[in-house]
Amino acid sequence: MIFGKRLLAVGRAVMLLACAYSLSIMCSTQAADEEEDEPETPPAATTPAPPIAPPVAAPEAVPQVMAPVPQEPLADLLSTARDLSRRQKYREAKEPYKKALLQTPDDQTILTEYYEVCVHSKDWSTASTTLEKIFALNPAKEKDLYADYAQTLWELRKYDKAKPALKKAIKIGKDKEKTYKTLIKIAILEKENVLVDEYYQEFFKAVPKEGDMRLEYAKWLQKNGKLKEAIPHYKIASDCRPQDDNLHQTLGYILLTEKDYPGAIVEYERAMAANSRIAGPMQNSIRYAKQMQKQEQKK
Repeated sequence: MIFGKRLLAVGRAVMLLACAYSLSIMCSTQAADEEEDEPETPPAATTPAPPIAPPVAAPEAVPQVMAPVPQEPLADLLSTARDLSRRQKYREAKEPYKKALLQTPDDQTILTEYYEVCVHSKDWSTASTTLEKIFALNPAKEKDLYADYAQTLWELRKYDKAKPALKKAIKIGKDKEKTYKTLIKIAILEKENVLVDEYYQEFFKAVPKEGDMRLEYAKWLQKNGKLKEAIPHYKIASDCRPQDDNLHQTLGYILLTEKDYPGAIVEYERAMAANSRIAGPMQNSIRYAKQMQKQEQKK
């Protein structure tokens, strides 16, 4: 009896388990069916990128027509240039002269004035080319200006061209003194002592009493060990330059060392007359020269 009840309980338990299992299978199947019936979410639509616009060319610049710059009247330009030149503002004067020559490039008067302004402002290159243009327009101008042209070549250190130009200037030109001065400078620079002597002598033939050149020549002779030859030129320079107390003192000392005491006394007196502030030292030098003269006379 007891065994039958137990068997019945086991059977009920098995049935309950079977029902529970069947129910779980049914739930799983239904859930799967619901998942299959759910519609799929379509992918988000992609917005197409806008087409790339072709590069827009920059608008072409509209050419601007510049209004012509009015020329200054020629008379005004020349008036300005000449006024500046008179006031010795040579660099400023060059610009109005250049503008004037743009209007009348072959005007020889303006070209000559422009050349002179260039010389005063030491623009040797422009001065040289301006003279070349003047000669091309009027070869007869070479007689008056070729020495100046040679001078510009000298200033530009174009010695190989300057020397033949200077020799031509001596043959055809008027201003031989200026030409010889430049030749002397070149000869001294190139240490051509024979030519230095020659050019000085030629210069003195033209201008015998030119004190500055006499003094230069005397100094050059003394520097080259020719003091006795220098003294006559010192004396001529002294006569030409009475107010040059330094020259009188220098010559007085040279004559003193050469035992020309009377000549030394004369030069010391000239120095004292030219500059009263050195009267004391000059009087001492005169006394000394007189003492030396007396001693020399006793021999």
